Amino acid sequence: MNKIKILFILLMLAITNYSNAQIVTLDYSSYSSNDCDVFGNAVPVQGILHETKRGDVTKNSSQGALGLQFNYNNNSQKGTEYSIFGLTFKKEYKYVIKITAKNNNSYSEPAGLKCNFDPYGIDPSCNGVNYVNSDNGTFSSNNNWFQVVNGTAFVEYIFESDYLTSAQSTLGIGTYSLYNIASGSNFIQTIFIQKLK
Repeated sequence: MNKIKILFILLMLAITNYSNAQIVTLDYSSYSSNDCDVFGNAVPVQGILHETKRGDVTKNSSQGALGLQFNYNNNSQKGTEYSIFGLTFKKEYKYVIKITAKNNNSYSEPAGLKCNFDPYGIDPSCNGVNYVNSDNGTFSSNNNWFQVVNGTAFVEYIFESDYLTSAQSTLGIGTYSLYNIASGSNFIQTIFIQKLK
């Protein structure tokens, strides 16, 4: 009888731990769209809603990835940012976001890739790059919200949030120009989201 109770308790603990370990993987390699802004108006990808916040998110089939354009114009950093929403990012937890990305600009210069909670704005029109705030929003108080993407091979970039002081429902992914680059793109192939304790 004691063995059955112990097995039941162990099973319940395993189920509880599994349900608390939020893991989401978004793979954009098979996503297909020819729209000038593929996330113009709340578009589901693998059942999770996406929406453009700044610029135009495109699908680059030859790269098997999303294209996020950037440029530097008139002393302002311009780029592309989109949000992933409908997930629950819980208070008092921290999150790891892993983004597989690469850079593709003709100057072989790095570009910024950022991650933040609660991105602002909405830009469903096809009007090219737009001003992207380089602020970290509410993601992290240190430099874990920002990565420099350099190179033409896909690499995994890791972002780790602070412990959340309030629940969040929107994650922003964006890119913008560094070092006065005239123009280029970051390509995003996959995003992995994991809740940590």
